[in-house]
Amino acid sequence: MNSNSDPVKLFWWREKPNFGDALSQGVVAHVLRRPVEWGDAKSCDLFAVGSILHRLDTVVAREDRPVVWGSGFMKGMDTSDLETRADVVAARGPLTQSFLGIRKIPLGDPGLFASDLLEAPVPRRWRLGVIPHYSQARYLPKRAEIDRRTSPISTCGRRNSWA
Repeated sequence: MNSNSDPVKLFWWREKPNFGDALSQGVVAHVLRRPVEWGDAKSCDLFAVGSILHRLDTVVAREDRPVVWGSGFMKGMDTSDLETRADVVAARGPLTQSFLGIRKIPLGDPGLFASDLLEAPVPRRWRLGVIPHYSQARYLPKRAEIDRRTSPISTCGRRNSWA
């Protein structure tokens, strides 16, 4: 990545609005305390929130490889030459870790920082909250629908503005 004042070029999926990818820009800007802008998968600095690692198949080996921080896979890909295409510093969970074939690596979805973006805690209305991937939402019973076309933070209550 470039100097601390340059925007981080972050790849997130924007073809179809969904909650996790919409969080990516805000979470990364908050954690890095740097401006963030969208970057194409082929030339970005960072992959973070979302099931976006299959897009690494478009990244060719380059000196300034993108960093993978907590992303996951939505579908498989050949990872045999991954170390020439990206620097993986964290994986979303044990399935991604196993798929990547990296034993000692921190695990966790950067979306866990989302609550840091809120002005105040959101009152709990249910015991469990599930935010399915948009392609899997139809399999769950409807309780409350999040409008995936709007910012997830405006849905929950905004603290920081990043857009």
